[in-house]
Amino acid sequence: MQRVVKKRLTLLFASVIIVVSYILCRYRTYDHEESVVIKHVPPSDIWEFVADFSNMKYLNPTIVDFNILSESGNYRRWQYSTEYTEQLSHWPYLTNRAVAHFDVVAISEQSAYYILSNHHTCLLGGLLCCKYRCSGFIVYLRSCF
Repeated sequence: MQRVVKKRLTLLFASVIIVVSYILCRYRTYDHEESVVIKHVPPSDIWEFVADFSNMKYLNPTIVDFNILSESGNYRRWQYSTEYTEQLSHWPYLTNRAVAHFDVVAISEQSAYYILSNHHTCLLGGLLCCKYRCSGFIVYLRSCF
């Protein structure tokens, strides 16, 4: 009788571990969108500030260090790659390293400015790596009615 109880407990424990592992390790995709109105500032000024990665420490204080790996292009279309280290916001003693590729585009006919980026992130010295995350930033002139 005791053997049956032990087997049931072992089976229950294994099932709980499998379910918890699935919940923690399953692949999830999130879409997050923010909207901010900044009055009395031209969109090109905002675009230039955000596109310059050296200003990223002001926008994201968890970034500890960065290194520009490559850059090319002109004022209308500029591409660069950077490697950066950031502290995790929930676990500040852990850091993560990422390589990001940015594509900065200005479309003056539409008064629109785009910053598109792909990030490859690794934790624990490259032991755990995340696939590429895509990110986008759009600045445009909004008409006031």
